[in-house]
Amino acid sequence: MDKITQAEFERSLQDVRLAYRLLAVYQRRLLDTVDFIFKQFSTSEGKWYGHFSNPATNAKSLSLKSWSWDWLSMYFSQFKSLEQQIGADKYYLQIVHMADSGYFDVAKSSKINKTDVDQFAPVSISESKLFFTFSKNTNEAPLQFILKDKVNSLENRVLIVEGDWAAIAYPLNDFFDKNTTMKVVSELKTEFSKAFGIVIPRETL
Repeated sequence: MDKITQAEFERSLQDVRLAYRLLAVYQRRLLDTVDFIFKQFSTSEGKWYGHFSNPATNAKSLSLKSWSWDWLSMYFSQFKSLEQQIGADKYYLQIVHMADSGYFDVAKSSKINKTDVDQFAPVSISESKLFFTFSKNTNEAPLQFILKDKVNSLENRVLIVEGDWAAIAYPLNDFFDKNTTMKVVSELKTEFSKAFGIVIPRETL
């Protein structure tokens, strides 16, 4: 802090204020998008989990020594749908949100700490992504099963199927508006329907 001038410090505080405002808008839009997609699959959100932090929303209290990520718990997080009965089986849609692939882009080849943000890949070449998983008769955590170590290697828009799991990733810029989001929803339904030999119900009204 003592290496910058008072004017530089004030400019940095302005950047922080702007960042918080952008984050508020970003997270509201993300939540609305997730809710919209769940409804197109005739289901709704069941639970939410943070995976890059100890989520503040799940804790009774946090220490001031906690990671800064513990206060930004949606950075890398998971939305789980309620179960959906299709025929004789139960299906689950889960959406994993990755706000920034910068850590994972570097961590796959070099060991870095999650708090070393200066070591993350530049924001200009990193991505913001959504990973979609669809599973039959299993409601476990996709990051422990089909996604495992694939969050830094799964190619966008390419479906993978492993046992009772299917997964596909899309960059967040594919969800620019309702039309582009509906295009993704249509592709997801087609891919998941073929993977499991089912017909996914139409959207909720």
